[in-house]
Amino acid sequence: MKTANNTTLQIAENTKSFHPYLILENHSGNKNKLGTTISSTKDRHSDSSYTISQLYKALKIHYPTAGPRYWSARCWNLIYWQLVYINIVCVHRLHSLIETDSIIQHARTISVYGYHFIDRPNALDNKNSGIEPLINNAGINLRESLEVIFEQTACSFKLSHKKAFRLVAATSLNALVTLFTKTNQYRAQDIDCYASSWLSAMTLEGEADLLINNDQVELVRKACCMHYLLDPNNCCTDCPRFMST
Repeated sequence: MKTANNTTLQIAENTKSFHPYLILENHSGNKNKLGTTISSTKDRHSDSSYTISQLYKALKIHYPTAGPRYWSARCWNLIYWQLVYINIVCVHRLHSLIETDSIIQHARTISVYGYHFIDRPNALDNKNSGIEPLINNAGINLRESLEVIFEQTACSFKLSHKKAFRLVAATSLNALVTLFTKTNQYRAQDIDCYASSWLSAMTLEGEADLLINNDQVELVRKACCMHYLLDPNNCCTDCPRFMST
């Protein structure tokens, strides 16, 4: 069993190598500074509504012509993406679980990146567990934390629960595809099986999908991120507005 320091180092190295903005930072003494952090814990003293409202207001100021549909979708995507990526990295690269509500995210004007832990994460001691139980436990834990964060958005913007979690489903599958195509160690069918397991664990079956064609994997989204409202000439190539579902 590894020490807590080694655990933190492993998580930091693997998350940053997966995505350059997944940065584990030292925030000792500044764990709950008002307006700078986002937490998914149910502790009333850790409510992130104010931080989320400030982020939403900043998006409105920075992208004044995009409109509320873009601001709400963008704000929501910003405040959950790290939690999805960290969980997927921990399960598939470290073969381990992390308590999602122990992650504190860092808000930065019109973006959210960087994180720290409320406490040092537990040692990575799940090496003997099968991958499917890890996905199931991580998915359930992740969904619970995302529901907490979604509740905290109500004071800042309106976004339907169905659309919000369809975006989560798409981000989760995109993270999986990115992770495995980087390493080139898995067949498309393996990625598809893992994708189904993650969606099932989060009770998001059918809210996004993967299309397998000659061992190539294509993400099928069911909800639009509204980026086209920011730049009509730069639409996402997999935008569901252009695909039949």
